[in-house]
Amino acid sequence: MCVDGELSEPVLMECSVPQGSVLGPKNYVMYTKPLGDVIRTHGLCYHFYADDTQLYLSFKSKDDVAQSEALTRIESCLKDIESWMHHNMLMFNTDKTEVMLFSSRHNSKSTDTISVNVGNSLIASRSHVRNLGVMFDSTMTMEQQVNAVCRSCYGQLRKIGHIRRYLSSEATKTLVNGLVTSRLDYCNALLHGLPNNLIDKLQRVQNTAARITTRTSRRSHITPVLKELHWLPIRYRIQYKILVHTFNALNDRSPLYIKDMLAVYRPSRTLRSLNSLTLVTPRIRTVTYGKRCFNHAAPSLWNALPNNIREAGTISTFKKMLKTHFFLVHFGN
Repeated sequence: MCVDGELSEPVLMECSVPQGSVLGPKNYVMYTKPLGDVIRTHGLCYHFYADDTQLYLSFKSKDDVAQSEALTRIESCLKDIESWMHHNMLMFNTDKTEVMLFSSRHNSKSTDTISVNVGNSLIASRSHVRNLGVMFDSTMTMEQQVNAVCRSCYGQLRKIGHIRRYLSSEATKTLVNGLVTSRLDYCNALLHGLPNNLIDKLQRVQNTAARITTRTSRRSHITPVLKELHWLPIRYRIQYKILVHTFNALNDRSPLYIKDMLAVYRPSRTLRSLNSLTLVTPRIRTVTYGKRCFNHAAPSLWNALPNNIREAGTISTFKKMLKTHFFLVHFGN
């Protein structure tokens, strides 16, 4: 540490990670890597993102024995995690620990609320939780997330509207893109396949943003305004995000767990489709959830693209061609 030009004596740090340092995130991941071994010994799956840890496993909701076994495994795993953290100078924060039981809307009516013992605390399952800024509900309707995004965006639009007369068009676009469009696009791949009424809520937000940006009245038709701004509608922005993830996965630019969900189509004999770079679309059992899964949505959208877009050499070229394609599909020439 340096104060007024004077350096303190060096101190060997045997544990923890300096907060705010450039190497802090990488060092923290390395420091907590053994947690993965602890979790795997209990047969649970997990995801790490910085200091956010998620444990999950699946079981039949109507099977009491399977549910009891799952709770036992989770509690045993959490006990070992708490012990590991204690020995490695970390604190297990039960106040930030949440439990959620995911099920279909049909099964949710017959599923009891579960509780998990963590240390001296009993944590009951919740109907919705915030996961990296996204609201997940127990039946994955994403209604909570859509409503939260709409509230946040309208709040920002009201503030921009109050000062719009003092702003230039370019300044307004910058504010709208930074404060509104960024919220509409954040994790929007999760919104694929949602009912029209939820997508329309988000579309109305974008329409309002377009009217404020261009100072267009409410009575004017919005399609020419969006075309003038070169803004893709919400539904195409969602598809755009999924297809960008797909391109990155096929070109080794994404995590393995995303790439493993995709399979390139390999015909059993020589066909014209051999070099078309299409993906295998897996069969689904349910329309409500199956079509929304990435491993089904990505191949379906990817295979519908023209060959020249799928064969783009770089991500920048792919994005440019994809946006032009969607723009022409929706707005025409």
